[in-house]
Amino acid sequence: LQEVILPEGITSIGQKAFIGCQKLTSIQLPETVKEIGNQAFSQCNILTKINIPEGVTKIGESTFSMCTSLTSIQLPEGLTEIGSNAFYSCNSLTTINIPKGVTKIGVSTFEFCTSLPSIQLPETVTEIGQSAFNYCGSLKEINIPKAATSIGSYAFQYCSSLTEISIPKAVTSIGKYAFNYCSTLKEVVLSGTNDQDGFSLPTVG
Repeated sequence: LQEVILPEGITSIGQKAFIGCQKLTSIQLPETVKEIGNQAFSQCNILTKINIPEGVTKIGESTFSMCTSLTSIQLPEGLTEIGSNAFYSCNSLTTINIPKGVTKIGVSTFEFCTSLPSIQLPETVTEIGQSAFNYCGSLKEINIPKAATSIGSYAFQYCSSLTEISIPKAVTSIGKYAFNYCSTLKEVVLSGTNDQDGFSLPTVG
């Protein structure tokens, strides 16, 4: 089992449908697919190519966790939810888009994505969950959307390439160890409480 092309008419990929298919290199999903279940492609460690149809609105929990050969993925514009651990330990992932409509980056969504250099979060995101980007050691650039209200514990722990971060004024909660061991972080920009420019605080590495 190396390449799979699923026929039109299939509307859902069930929980753990292809989990641990360690010879699967690519899969073509039909445009009729609307739902992808939890752990559907987890541990497919040589999977390099997959399409996500435009009708899919939710990526389940741990859907692509430990897909260690996946380098890029295009998420559909209608997506509104990404489950926890969805891309956990996808350590070859370098490119991913997060479409408008997604409101939450869940627990450990991108944890151990050690090759991801940057990510652009849409302005619809209001919450960055616990350990969301933990151990993303190549992450140099990320924006915190203006609508964000909380940053979870360990969210950016061990992001050792991150040099600066801007925290918008809507954020009311930053969890414990959120920026722990961000050894190259030189500047944290905190937004002001009015429409004036924010101010910055130097940080100790």
